[in-house]
Amino acid sequence: MDWQPIYTAPKDGTEFLAYDATVNKMDVAYMIEWRDGEYKCVAVQSDGEYGPEPDQFCSSWQNKITHWKPLPEPPTT
Repeated sequence: MDWQPIYTAPKDGTEFLAYDATVNKMDVAYMIEWRDGEYKCVAVQSDGEYGPEPDQFCSSWQNKITHWKPLPEPPTT
């Protein structure tokens, strides 16, 4: 599946690959209900930093997640 607009991302807790246009990064994320039916993208993995640094992915003040795509299937052994 190609990249899809973030508003079409699953809202049932399914993890996906998200793209943050502010910092030009991708990370595993999921959607949470933020308030009154609004959803927000939350990173599952993080770079260990907190705050408005330019490399912060998916932060509340920079939430510029524009696209998502499903995670690939894990490898089989």
